[in-house]
Amino acid sequence: MSKPWTPPAPGSPVWLEIPALDVERAKTFYATIFDWVFQPGTADYPADKHAMFAYPGCKTSGGIMRVDDETKRASMQRVLSGDDGDVDGVVGEGKAGAGAGAGMTTYFYVSNIEDAVERIEKAGGKIVRGRETEGKHGWHAVFMDTEGNRAAVYTWKEVEGCAE
Repeated sequence: MSKPWTPPAPGSPVWLEIPALDVERAKTFYATIFDWVFQPGTADYPADKHAMFAYPGCKTSGGIMRVDDETKRASMQRVLSGDDGDVDGVVGEGKAGAGAGAGMTTYFYVSNIEDAVERIEKAGGKIVRGRETEGKHGWHAVFMDTEGNRAAVYTWKEVEGCAE
């Protein structure tokens, strides 16, 4: 019998999103470097669009999300210039992410999305995408920090995740 799950400390990295033009190629790349083991695709997360992996001791820790070449170009242009000349976010395919070439997104655990969004804005960050549902698992909000780095905050709907 497993121990009851305890959420990580607020601010702990809990998810890494890797945009990719070719999910299978990206899987091979990261599996070769880090020995990551990928979960099989499901109806909700088809293998040609998502490849979720786990770190040792965790159920799920990240995913490779497929984007198309047009999304990649739009993302790079937006990251580099922004509509108003400032770095102000990225364009992604659906809610999956920013697009290959725009960089990875690290998700940090928070106990309350709304409180985290308020703190981000008070600290000078910019909310790129406010609170959104992430499948059946939780909620997230994407932001840009004061240096133009994209990151996200995340909380689970159910007590599920890394085992102690």
